[in-house]
Amino acid sequence: MKKIFAFVAAALVAFSFASCNNEPESKDFKIVVSEIGEQTATVTVTPTDVEATYYWDVFQADALKGMADDSICATLKTLMDYYIAMYAMAGQELTYADFLNKGESHYNYESLTPGTDYVVLAVKMDAEANFSGKIAKKSFRTKDLELKGEVDLGVLTGGGFEDYRELDGSYIAYATDLATYDVTFNIYDDDFSGNYTEADLESEYSFIWTKDMNVEDPLLIVKAELKNVPGNGNNANLSGWAIATDGIKYKFSFDYPTVEAAAAPKKAAAKKALKPALKVVRK
Repeated sequence: MKKIFAFVAAALVAFSFASCNNEPESKDFKIVVSEIGEQTATVTVTPTDVEATYYWDVFQADALKGMADDSICATLKTLMDYYIAMYAMAGQELTYADFLNKGESHYNYESLTPGTDYVVLAVKMDAEANFSGKIAKKSFRTKDLELKGEVDLGVLTGGGFEDYRELDGSYIAYATDLATYDVTFNIYDDDFSGNYTEADLESEYSFIWTKDMNVEDPLLIVKAELKNVPGNGNNANLSGWAIATDGIKYKFSFDYPTVEAAAAPKKAAAKKALKPALKVVRK
């Protein structure tokens, strides 16, 4: 399966922590965001109490819409619990303390999404995952991506399909030749007919890779205009263009089946999940 759902959807979190309140401002932290680029930013967090431990990270602003601070705190703990469980499966022990900082902390982000609103969150937290005080927040927006060129990939082969519509209302359509290209789109729709933009895609699982990129990992999609047309039988055609994080507009067309080749286990839905811009554990 291409898609691995990594985080618990914030909408499903049912926890509540009285120690986190709903006041939007905090005097506990000074947050500075500098050197903002298309995919980069430097974040510096300075606590007022240099002896206090705290948690901080960067999240896309859309993921925080409608969430009160107590819900954010609950979701952050759920996120940490997830990482602890995943690392344990890999034979590495983590505790809540591994997520904490003390004194001034900074990080240079290098893989942000261009033209996107982000929020830095910082809140006091002890080694038992008890939050206290107010959540400090700092908003910033990455620069829009500059279009650097255009590549027509033509008609691609190797179409495939993964169905997640019963989980989160999406499916994956892709065309791949492992030695040459991998063009993958995770589309939120219940059928195979329609026009889509980047707003209809799950960004974490929509990407492009070609051998000419001279990079090992695929590039995420920043903008897209796609057209889905059902064919005769269990197949469809996806065509259009997508701009990846390298600033290149890629044009393409490919047919893909609309049924999975074989049954596969499903994972927890990812839509509306609260995801950090960086793996939470920095140590």
